[in-house]
Amino acid sequence: MRTFKLSLIAAALLLASQAQAAVTTITFDDVPGANAGSSNNQLVDYAGFQWSNTYALHQSYHPGSGYDVGTVSGDWVGYTAWASPISFSASGAFDFYGGYFTSAWDDTLTVKIAGFRNGVEIYSQDIVVNNDYPQLFGLNFRGVDRVSFTSLGQHVAFDNLQVTTPVPEPETYALMGLGLVGLLAARRRKAK
Repeated sequence: MRTFKLSLIAAALLLASQAQAAVTTITFDDVPGANAGSSNNQLVDYAGFQWSNTYALHQSYHPGSGYDVGTVSGDWVGYTAWASPISFSASGAFDFYGGYFTSAWDDTLTVKIAGFRNGVEIYSQDIVVNNDYPQLFGLNFRGVDRVSFTSLGQHVAFDNLQVTTPVPEPETYALMGLGLVGLLAARRRKAK
């Protein structure tokens, strides 16, 4: 019986470590407390990520701009405020597959998108966007814990970012395994 229980624990840990994370689309349409009449809808903790220098904007705020035409779903887009670099990060690894990008004002704008793992840049791609329509860029950054967007002097609007849910670090699996062992031990003690 003991061998069976240990096998069960090992199988559960193996399945947990092999589980595929679900792909999520970040639409910016459900930012808590966002006000359509304001450009000051800052994102901090949103959609399971920590955001830096990132804001959400309703498409009606600047009609005819890249914010308006760059809205892919719903009525909101994310954007780089004051043309500052933005980033989103998580405590565990995630995959960033890409999304739709639009320049807020310029006909052509270069944006550097970088992916980091433990503070080291492991992916980098420059994209060129315009303010006429949203462009879908596939990036396929795997196993990152932070992604940044840096534009050269102008705001960038983005929508429908495709990411996976952050995966817990190996230490989390170890704690889960210890918890399962503890539960089995308590059950065994109770049965005696």
